[in-house]
Amino acid sequence: MNEINLANPHEYDHTHSSSAGSGWLRAAVFGAMDGLVSNVGLIAGIAAAGAAPGIVAITGVSGLIAGAISMALGEYTSVRTQNEQLRVEVETERDALQRNPVGEEAELSTMFESLGMLPETARDAAAQVHANTEQALRVHLAHELGLSPDEQPSPRVAALASLASFSVGAIIPVLPFLLGFGTLWWGLLFGAAVGALLLAVSWVLGRVFTSDPAVLDLVWIAVVALAVAQPVAGFVFVLDGVLIGAGDVRYLAWTGLLNLAVYLPFLLLALPFVDAALPGLAAGSWSVAIIWAAFALGYLGSRAVTLGLRARTDRWLVLGATR
Repeated sequence: MNEINLANPHEYDHTHSSSAGSGWLRAAVFGAMDGLVSNVGLIAGIAAAGAAPGIVAITGVSGLIAGAISMALGEYTSVRTQNEQLRVEVETERDALQRNPVGEEAELSTMFESLGMLPETARDAAAQVHANTEQALRVHLAHELGLSPDEQPSPRVAALASLASFSVGAIIPVLPFLLGFGTLWWGLLFGAAVGALLLAVSWVLGRVFTSDPAVLDLVWIAVVALAVAQPVAGFVFVLDGVLIGAGDVRYLAWTGLLNLAVYLPFLLLALPFVDAALPGLAAGSWSVAIIWAAFALGYLGSRAVTLGLRARTDRWLVLGATR
């Protein structure tokens, strides 16, 4: 039986749900929301002006490319600037420790006293910390500025996350025009509206049901994935209704099995990650993310493909009595 290390309550008592420092997570969420909302607005304006479906599709793809590149460059510049500012603050504090070690030690002692230490204990603790210059630097940065020189998000990862998530969000309203189904716009529009609403409340929705930080992390991941999948769901359900109404049940049954065959391997990918955690989130967050991504991309995505291909032909335009 493994012994419990009482000095590390994160192993047996609680975990923190803060995702601070996870630059890719913030970039991905903002990218998906911006891609979806901006391209919905762009396409709605062009379509309302009476443009042909081909023109609408080209406009949507152009908006996707321009927006994705712009978001990626913006995220890269923003995160890199943030890291450079952190390095400036580190060097400023390092110079202060070298120039005025006595004053910095007295400052740290005062901060320790404000945390509840006795004056003598605070002076001893500050002296012990200042025995190691690098450790003193980290303590001063943490207490004075709330910074850590080790927690620097990657500009490249943030840029790629923003590029990918913006592209996913922006392609959704373009799909019906790329496939030649202008009438599917309303299904996608409604799905996009529901998805945007879910994204807007994703941070607070879980708190209606629980205050457990670990559960809140998992609920947040599930709600975000569900929100991103809503426009695809709108596309799928519109075509489902059309083909069911036309009596094309045999095709729907066989492709339903195909969709399930695509979905299950993605679902099994979650098994090795049952206890794994995304950066800054609770244990199990990786598996929850994979499960919902499998549903959104594997199941709904494959259904969108099979239904879209069927609707492009006229084979479903057959009376049920002649099937």
